[in-house]
Amino acid sequence: MEEIRADGHFGNLRILTTSTCRMRCGYPGEDIMWCHNEGMERNKVPEADLDRMLTTVAYFRANFGIDHVTLAGLQPRLDDDLLGFIERLRAQGITKVSLVSHGLDLVPWLLRLRSAGLSDVVLSIQAFERAAYADIMGVDAFDNALAVIDACHRMELPITVNRVLLRGYHSDIPAFLAWAARRNLRVRLYDVLWMPGQEAQFLTHHVSWQELTGLWESLVERITVWTYGLPGRINIVFWLRGGGSVETNVNAPKRQHTTPLCLSCGLKDACAEGWLGCGIRVTADQKVTPCVLRPDLALPLLPDGSQYVGPATLTTYLAGENHEPAGR
Repeated sequence: MEEIRADGHFGNLRILTTSTCRMRCGYPGEDIMWCHNEGMERNKVPEADLDRMLTTVAYFRANFGIDHVTLAGLQPRLDDDLLGFIERLRAQGITKVSLVSHGLDLVPWLLRLRSAGLSDVVLSIQAFERAAYADIMGVDAFDNALAVIDACHRMELPITVNRVLLRGYHSDIPAFLAWAARRNLRVRLYDVLWMPGQEAQFLTHHVSWQELTGLWESLVERITVWTYGLPGRINIVFWLRGGGSVETNVNAPKRQHTTPLCLSCGLKDACAEGWLGCGIRVTADQKVTPCVLRPDLALPLLPDGSQYVGPATLTTYLAGENHEPAGR
């Protein structure tokens, strides 16, 4: 087993270009979504002003050394403006631009996105079987997801598959991982995230990846453990024979809650993400949201509409200190 230590996620800026999404990732048979909507109000926030967002990236790059941008959603926009945005990010010195997507409408854009400078794709697939996919994601687009994977494979564009685990919906994993290994896919498996007001659904459907390791044990040739200083997350990578990998994270809330704000938060015992769990997240309306469970703690980057909050204030904020809920 190999162990690697990393400082944290500060090199990654997660840009949310829109708050809209046609998928409804939720608990099967119930009209309740477990999706955290990236800490935004779903379908409520206007699309990002990409000229302003480019200035925001430059601000973070100058003050925090950002070199990796992740374009997220909820379901990221796909248009000529996004292509130009990626080109300008690359010209600005961003070394890696990733796209997180459910894959809808993505295939016709892939070649142009790659030509514009896209580095890789992260595809959300919550099941690897057609009926289960539709039950969980609310849209029957399983064939499209496979088409995205095949298209990326053909053009040698790296692709990662993200999946949230639900009890009773995991028997398809062995066959999929054997298929994924042949395509050298990186597969990340996550426990479903507890959200306030969803206690009954969480208790019924939650299953930890640690209960399921027997599903891929026979495929593993070596293991790597990544330990991140902030948010105190431990990721375990199971490298598969023949290619590809399965990546999971160890849910250790007490370890993850290393910031003063987290230590005083009433949700800390149920929170599995931790402060800045996905890096620095900037919403389409120019707010930093380091915690998806507490959108009230989001920080407007342009409080007066024109001047960015000072680097010293932002540094303190990102450290999880001296917070006041938005609007106070």
